[in-house]
Amino acid sequence: MANKLGSAVYFEYNIAPTETELEGKLILDKQTGRLTHAFNLVGELGFEKQFEQQGNDLKAQTEKEFNLELNYGLSYKINDRWFAGAEIMNKNVFAEGELEKSILTAGPGVAYIGDGFWVNFTLMPQLANLKGGGRSLIDDDGL
Repeated sequence: MANKLGSAVYFEYNIAPTETELEGKLILDKQTGRLTHAFNLVGELGFEKQFEQQGNDLKAQTEKEFNLELNYGLSYKINDRWFAGAEIMNKNVFAEGELEKSILTAGPGVAYIGDGFWVNFTLMPQLANLKGGGRSLIDDDGL
């Protein structure tokens, strides 16, 4: 149905000896004529243990990090196989409850739907560093 709101909820986890990650996504989409609107809300909570030797003792410290990502995309259906559009993403990193990093990226995209598969290509350069200003992030670890 073209007027219904599509939705999905997604959850994944990763457990390793020194790291645990929990991720949840809310995915929404809406078709209006030849346009498709899509919005994703992504939250990821990570715990990382770091060990430090102090004399004969081994001290463990757990660092907490929360990533919050907001994505919006708009595409136009050219024909039954080809779509053109644009996406914008705001990605934020919170460490110990404080906003540490925040970037805004956006760019054009193109998608092709084949028989039993689809391919999407989007180029999204960073537009702004919302936390520190400008376009660059110092000590960026891939956000």
